[in-house]
Amino acid sequence: MGAPSKSVVVAVAFLFVAAVFTIACDRPATPPAASEEPASVATMTSAELTPGNETGNDTRNGYRDAVRREQRDLDGRIQEALGTLDRRLGTRPADRAQLLRARQRLAADQRLVAKSDERGWDELKAEVERDVLQVEGHVTEE
Repeated sequence: MGAPSKSVVVAVAFLFVAAVFTIACDRPATPPAASEEPASVATMTSAELTPGNETGNDTRNGYRDAVRREQRDLDGRIQEALGTLDRRLGTRPADRAQLLRARQRLAADQRLVAKSDERGWDELKAEVERDVLQVEGHVTEE
């Protein structure tokens, strides 16, 4: 049997290189983290180390933590309201347009809540709660 032709060698080499690149591209650059590790308590910014600033940071951090809790709670309420709207969309074809508008509004509210921080939170929370209450109010009227 003779030596393989040049085109066969090139075809095999091409398939080998393509396989290597395919496998390399499918692998993540770093392995996924098993779980999030909590932030180190010892890590402090220079503003936190400034003398006389202890109460300001505690108050600010307390407010920030309260806002984060409220965001999680409000996100849960939005999720429940979206589920309610989705169920109602299947059972009330006559109200479909109104239900879709309410669903779009809640989905936009959910994105706003996810992107928001403590600045202007009270106003945003009031608006979003009003939208959620409107959906919840329609459900309880049935």
